[in-house]
Formats: sequence, C-alpha cells, structure tokens
Amino acid sequence: MEGVCKALLEDGLATVGSAAETHGKRYMLTPTRSVGEKAQLGHVSSVSHKCKIPTLGNAIQKSIAHKLVQTSYFRRACALIRSVVRTLMSEPSATEGATTLPLPLGGLARPQEMGKRLKRSADSPVSVVHGCAANQEVLETHKQMLLPLTLATCLAVYSQLLGQQLWKASFSRGRRASRTDARPKDRTLVTRHLSAAGTDGWNVVAGAVQLAQAWALLAEDIPAELTGKYEYPIRTRLRLAVCLSVSWKFQRCNCSQFPRRFDTEPPSLLGPHTHELATLGYFFMTGDEQQAFGGFHVDNSEAIRKLYDDMLEHEVDLLACTNVFSLLTDNVQVQAEAWVGDLFERGVVTAEGSMATRSIVPLFIYCASEGRVLTAGGLVCAALLALSTATHPRAKLAHSEAQVRAEFSQEERLEAWGLLHNALFPSKMAAYMVQNTCYSDLGFENYDFVEDCNLRAAQVLAAAVAA
Repeated sequence: MEGVCKALLEDGLATVGSAAETHGKRYMLTPTRSVGEKAQLGHVSSVSHKCKIPTLGNAIQKSIAHKLVQTSYFRRACALIRSVVRTLMSEPSATEGATTLPLPLGGLARPQEMGKRLKRSADSPVSVVHGCAANQEVLETHKQMLLPLTLATCLAVYSQLLGQQLWKASFSRGRRASRTDARPKDRTLVTRHLSAAGTDGWNVVAGAVQLAQAWALLAEDIPAELTGKYEYPIRTRLRLAVCLSVSWKFQRCNCSQFPRRFDTEPPSLLGPHTHELATLGYFFMTGDEQQAFGGFHVDNSEAIRKLYDDMLEHEVDLLACTNVFSLLTDNVQVQAEAWVGDLFERGVVTAEGSMATRSIVPLFIYCASEGRVLTAGGLVCAALLALSTATHPRAKLAHSEAQVRAEFSQEERLEAWGLLHNALFPSKMAAYMVQNTCYSDLGFENYDFVEDCNLRAAQVLAAAVAA
C-alpha cells in the first residue's frame, strides 16, 4: 500500500509545476529580474532608485498568478486523493503489496454511467445487505397472521406515550419571523385532521410495524400452530419497543419529553438521564411483569440501567441487520400519503380533502384481514369513496365515476371494495384497535365518514366503479 501511495504522489504532484507554467504563459507573466538586470535594460533611471516601484497592474497580475497556482495545486491534490481511494477500494491486490500502478491523473477512466433503474436498485455505501438470521427463519404466513397483533401492540403503546405527553407529535410552524405574529403555534389544518394518535400522522406506527416484520419476530417464540390466544413473550415485546423507538427517532428526532431523573456512576455532565429506551421497554410489559421488574423509579436504577443496556444492544442489532431507511420511507402508508399529495398538486382534491383522505387511510390498514397485500392505490381509493358519498351533506368532494376510473386501476378499485367490506365487518383484533382509537370518537374531525352507514354507501359506490 505504501508503494502504491508513494508512486501516486510522485506521479500526481509532478504535474503541478507544469500547471503553474501554463498559467504563467497564459497571463504573460515574466520572472522577477534583479536590480542589475533592470539597470542594464534601462528600468532604473537614477542611483537613488534602487528598484522600480511595482504598479497596481503588476501587483494584480502577480496576485492572480499566485491564486491560479494555488487553485491548480489543490485541484490536482484532490484528484490525487480520489485516485488513491479508488485504487485501494477497487483493486484488492494494491493492499497486498502489488506493484501495479493506477492510470495517471490525466487519464483516469470515468466510471460507467448507471441508468435510473439500476441506481434505484443499487445499494448505497451505507446500506445493510445482510438480514437477521433469526427473523429469516419465521415463515411468511406466520408474519402475516401476526401482523394485526404487532400493529395493535405498537399502536396501544404509541397512543399511551402521546396521551401522557412523553412524546410530542404536534405539527409546529417552527420559528416565527416576529414575536407579534398572531397565528397559532401549530398548523391548524393538519392538526385538526391528524393530531389523534390513531391517525398516525407522523407514520411512526407504520414504520415500527415494518421494522418488526423484518427483525423483531423470533422463530423459536412462535408455535407451529398459531391460535387466537397467542401473545408475544416479553423478549419479543422488548424488540417491538426497539422498533417503535427507532421509528420515532427517525420521524421526530428530539421531540421527546421524558423526565431526567437517573444519574450515572461516576457522575456525568450530561446527566441526569432519561433512559428513554428502557421506559419504552417498561411500557411494553404487562402489569405482573412491571411489578416483578420492581417499578420504574430512582430506587430501581440498577435494573433500569441493565434493561437500557440490553435494549441498546438490540437497537444496534436492528440497525445492522435491516434496511431501516427503506422500511421507514417506502411502506404502504407513506406511499398512500405521497399518492394523496400528488392528487392535491394536480388539483383533484383540495387541501381539506387531502388531509381528510390521509386521516382515514389508517382505518383501512387496521381493518385489513390477515394475508391481504395492501397497495397505496387501493387505500386512497377507499378513502376517497368514503369522503365523496353523494348522500352525505358534509362530503369533502363530489363523486365522479369517470374520475375514479381514470385515477385508479381495476385492481385498485376492487381492493377498495374489499377494504370497505373489512371496515364494515372487522376481525376481533381490528375491532379492538378501532374501538380504542379516534375512529370511535364522536369528536374526531372525520367521524361522520367512518360510520357504518357512510361506509355502506361508499361500498355501493365502490361496487359501481369496480367493474
């Protein structure tokens, strides 16, 4: 490696001098002459003047030349560094003491261009390309059967954390230009539609479920035959807590309000600490498990710190075993959100209609039966049909069969009918989630559109456009 780097340095930095000469010739700069030479050439008129005072033009030319030389040197040096890095990364033999030298700096081969499709499918330099071995052993049928349980568990804890104001899921306007700004601190439209925990306005629950499906489940904790009475053991629930934590940090970063009450040994200037990750694990415990744990207070700091350390190791394992970014930014709920945004940009729906559509999309996700593969088009189509029923006086938009057929494919329109059917006849787990969220709250902004009578009318419209 040392031989390769030395050869590259000699080959690359040797060209700096020629670059300086080139710039000097371009600007017609001559080397500095001595006083004797200038006297012979008539540049000194008297003995009292030992040298000629440089004019402003000469000073500017010399300054420009100096800067050009510096710029050329740094440009060549950067190109040399890139060459060294490319050589060490692309040629394993270079690190083993081989004498093969790369191309000169002036003749570096340009990397082959990739098409857009290949760029999307290619791994980034920080991508994780290996999966969790324990989760890969879980059957896909078991994952689909356990999906409602995973969703209900994460949603229940998420709602509890928001209810206790430990997490802040508001939609703030940000810093004000003036203190006299009379507008409210939060954005009123999105707050009115997506402030409830059940709407998952920040896509935290949707992301956590995707992480859980890819990493949290363990094959040895899942029986061969699943029944309706199956519950996750504590080990799996702690892994679900890690998934929820990572999803929250990705979406909301530092918008947590956990109390700081745990000091460390030795004392730290960063303390006291919140042990937020351990708090999440504690929320995923049952009442008996919390009692056996010893409670979540300062007197139980040793057990809390141990729980925190264990869960932190799980968090590192999750980040190392899964493609976190894609799971959090490209799940079906985020895709549906982007679909609604496209409809708004094209003027198909208003701002009020787009927010209302997004607010009831999670209802159809909660009520979807096990094994159903959801698509963004089907979810948005079902939500639009629920909001545009012709018999509802508060309909957000006028129903148009031609518009629905133009926006959605036949498969998506058929899926919308099935989603409306599932919302009318939910499973026990889905009914539990709906009952404990805003979709059963009379004060919810769009409660009128998720009532059974309105969903039946929307299903009739879906049947009409499905053919």
